[in-house]
Amino acid sequence: MRKAQMFSIDIIVAAGIAILILIASGVVWTHIHEKVYLSENKNDLEVIARNSLYSLIRSEGDPTNWTLFNDLEFNTSNIKALGIAKSFGYADRFEKEKALGLSDAGAWELDWNKMLRLYQLNNTKYEVMKELLGIRGAGYEFYLTFNVPNGINGFLGPGRIAYTYGKSDGTEGNSSHYGLYQYMIDNNVPFADFQGRWAELLENISDYNIVIFENPEIDDNDPAFVPYIGTLQNWVANGGVFLEKQYGTMIEIFNASGATQSISSDWGTVVNVSDVLLNVEVGDVVYVDEGYRINKNVDNLVTLVNFTDGHALHSWWPYGNGRVIYIPDTEGNITNASILKYNETRSMLFLPGEGGALEIGIKPDDNASHNVRVDSIALYNNNWTKVSMNVWQRCYGVTC
Repeated sequence: MRKAQMFSIDIIVAAGIAILILIASGVVWTHIHEKVYLSENKNDLEVIARNSLYSLIRSEGDPTNWTLFNDLEFNTSNIKALGIAKSFGYADRFEKEKALGLSDAGAWELDWNKMLRLYQLNNTKYEVMKELLGIRGAGYEFYLTFNVPNGINGFLGPGRIAYTYGKSDGTEGNSSHYGLYQYMIDNNVPFADFQGRWAELLENISDYNIVIFENPEIDDNDPAFVPYIGTLQNWVANGGVFLEKQYGTMIEIFNASGATQSISSDWGTVVNVSDVLLNVEVGDVVYVDEGYRINKNVDNLVTLVNFTDGHALHSWWPYGNGRVIYIPDTEGNITNASILKYNETRSMLFLPGEGGALEIGIKPDDNASHNVRVDSIALYNNNWTKVSMNVWQRCYGVTC
């Protein structure tokens, strides 16, 4: 009987040991499997991050003019790939070769308008951008940053800016009117201040890339202005950006004869945010006190804020290789569903946090299961810039 009891105890002990071994083996296997899974997942994210970043900064996109698609048109049917390198025509193809030759990494020159368009789309089309970048895994997100040594200027893109208030008294540029002039001073945007010396500005316009006439009160048929019409037209046609605010029909010299009509205490609806308007979304209501509406029949007019029947409050249109931008006064409110968003319309023109890094995407969570960052360099405004792409995964199950 005693031997039988001892035999039974031995069996129980042996069975217990076997169970413990099996449990330990399961724990070890689960741990090994999880480590392998995490390692493979991290490797996948690194490949995705590297491919998406290099594709973005070393290509022009497909199509190359993808920035011209509005929010409704921005989808994977119309756009096959995102790219933020500048698009070069045949005439300046050597500039492209020059940019490629500056670095073994194949750095191209970045296009400000494309960078800005990504920023603007961040709130409304993030998922589409993610798919176009090839980031499709479960819980995968991306976070893209551009760091420029001298900071990124979010006002109308990079370039030398010249400013004048034309024949007016200059008060529209003050802070009480939410003026462009005061904004540039407050935010350390470098510009040449010609004040009321508008003719002198036009005589030296070739020194600048962007010209601002804030409430100039100069008409297209003004005898003092007429001698400068050809100079201004040629400058814009060769790539200059001309922005006019409020009163003065100078803009009619750019294939827009008779296109201006005075308005007072009116409103319109944002219909297209493009790369000019920021911080607003389609459907926002914009109020203006003074200025013009631009006729919808202007060739290639891009209506940003619709006044009525396609006529525009805020708009731009191409002229040769350049661009003409018109905005009414900057003092009106911006609302959405009757809720106040901004108490001045100037906010639509500017990028928050001028002088800092441009950030696009979603910052990694503190508890992200993976966070892989890939860095590269590119050219922006004749300076090297560091571009970083984080691809990370939200915490899910075994990945936590």
